[in-house]
Amino acid sequence: MAIMMDRPINLELQASWGTTEKETLKKYLLIYGYGRWRKIRESSGSTCRVLVEKSEAELRAFANDFVRTLFENLQTEKTS
Repeated sequence: MAIMMDRPINLELQASWGTTEKETLKKYLLIYGYGRWRKIRESSGSTCRVLVEKSEAELRAFANDFVRTLFENLQTEKTS
């Protein structure tokens, strides 16, 4: 996890993401876990198809940002 958190946020890869795509990826990240990109795309393809055309790099870029945000929020809660 530490390696993933050190990577810079790639806003270019996430720029074209809509709310539906973001929420769908969050849902499948929680179901299947980080790094299971093929499974996430396959599951999206059988329901709403919004992630089918996303590359692994795009999925990883948004997932990294999502996990980073979760981590930062947890750290903030811990120190409050």
